Amino acid sequence: MAFDGQIRRTGAALLLICGLGLAACGGFVESGGGVARLTVGTEGGTLTLDGFALVVPPHALGGTVTLSAHRAATDAPAGPAFVVEPADTMFDAVAPAELALNYDGALHTHAAEVFVAVFAAGGWHMLAAPTGHTPTLGSAHGLATTGGTFGVVECPGGVCPAIITDAGVAADAP
Repeated sequence: MAFDGQIRRTGAALLLICGLGLAACGGFVESGGGVARLTVGTEGGTLTLDGFALVVPPHALGGTVTLSAHRAATDAPAGPAFVVEPADTMFDAVAPAELALNYDGALHTHAAEVFVAVFAAGGWHMLAAPTGHTPTLGSAHGLATTGGTFGVVECPGGVCPAIITDAGVAADAP
């Protein structure tokens, strides 16, 4: 039975060390079943899922929130779409969250024409790119001030219309 007590003490010590490590990191990351979660506050953090990253800078949030991300049921016009929840999460407009979405560079060969967009009001709306961002083939970047559904759109000539439908066709703004 002394051996059993040693296992319990070792297990308890490991749990304590792991718990202290998580507290020091300022966030708890969990993933599984196609969903990634991040508990994050004013310290900021990064939520990642295959082909997707949401970087929350320090002070972008006013308090602690648990964010989740998963693939959307349908793709965006030029690549995958991801849902970030809760959708009503507000990131500071001065320090917005940065999104990075991977796309197929063999299909969309002009990086300067590929953008991250948010799906709202029945269509895709291009998001601003981070200041000083240089387009990179295979990865699109955008800035978000809320949660929601994000995807990749292609805009010939680098100019997107106000709204892009799922078919990639421009529509008039409401």
